[in-house]
Amino acid sequence: MIQVNVHKKYRDVVIIDITSKTNQFDMILMLVIVVDNNFQNLIIAAALLEDETEATFIWVFQELKNSCDAAPVVLYSDANSALISSIRNNYPET
Repeated sequence: MIQVNVHKKYRDVVIIDITSKTNQFDMILMLVIVVDNNFQNLIIAAALLEDETEATFIWVFQELKNSCDAAPVVLYSDANSALISSIRNNYPET
């Protein structure tokens, strides 16, 4: 699920939030959030993941790029090394 128009318009600040295995399916919820001009957070994409490997994150970011080829200016995330590496591979300019 991605909101392409919102992602194109508000790509300056993107937040990646990962919640690990707190649902009934024991899967990881990854949210991609942008901040609009009124400083409100908007969820533009969500994914349920089986693992937190670099390959999985690369796939998520590749799907985002395929939907909307707009690189974020600033991207905030936690200190997950696989996530950071996949961001560097998909968005080297960020």
